[in-house]
Amino acid sequence: MGKDLEPCCEACKQFGDGHVTEERDAPALLPTTAWLVVTRGNQVIREVPLQRGITTIGRGRDATVQLDDIALSRRQCHFDVGDSITITDDHSTCGTYLDGRKISSAIVREGSWMLVGNCYMRIVSR
Repeated sequence: MGKDLEPCCEACKQFGDGHVTEERDAPALLPTTAWLVVTRGNQVIREVPLQRGITTIGRGRDATVQLDDIALSRRQCHFDVGDSITITDDHSTCGTYLDGRKISSAIVREGSWMLVGNCYMRIVSR
């Protein structure tokens, strides 16, 4: 090992090719587990744990969270989960709303309400 080698990851500070950590192998949840709760009217229709990475919302078959709602685009929006949770509209026809405002992209806080099509969504921790 030469002095010019970089550590393979910040967590282990080890050197070498092919080092894999459990953290890299498994999809990591946020420190407090974040759940996406989807409602239509007074009825909860989906509850989905949000994992680090991208979660797409839409009525198309390739959406991570597929919702049966004619007012949704096939790919309506997506959540990007990292140190914070960001929601981004994917150029949908009717738009994506956060706390009553149409957004293109915004950071979501626990308890905020999002409207997509005829469905309301919120993030809760459990």
